[in-house]
Amino acid sequence: MSEEKRIEKIMKLGDDISQESKETLIQTLTALNSFVRDAVVQSLIQIGDIDFLCKNINHEHRYVRRGIVQALGELGGGKACEVLIMCLNDREWGVRMYAAESLGKVGDRTNITDLGKLLSDVHEWPREVARLSLEKLN
Repeated sequence: MSEEKRIEKIMKLGDDISQESKETLIQTLTALNSFVRDAVVQSLIQIGDIDFLCKNINHEHRYVRRGIVQALGELGGGKACEVLIMCLNDREWGVRMYAAESLGKVGDRTNITDLGKLLSDVHEWPREVARLSLEKLN
């Protein structure tokens, strides 16, 4: 199946709020193709089921956790921010980076301390994104 067709099918799943569709989207986040993953994130945002996303945040695959963090960063809300704060400590630097970016979008001044801890991360990208998110929140 071509990339375009696959993305088209994924985008249609964003109109379907069934458990089966949501689980299919989560599993599709493991795809290596970043364009496919981006389409999945957009469909998850469209469905808007924060509880479902939060229940899946401990998935073993880093791309799944990254995608969930990105979706939560668009959906926002108290529960989303709680999970994003937790993800600042994820074992995968990319998840930490996207969690910092998402908090910069949907967080507030109460998240400054949590983001500040990422300024000493071992990887450059989470540090830089945390710095930019802190600028937004200050």
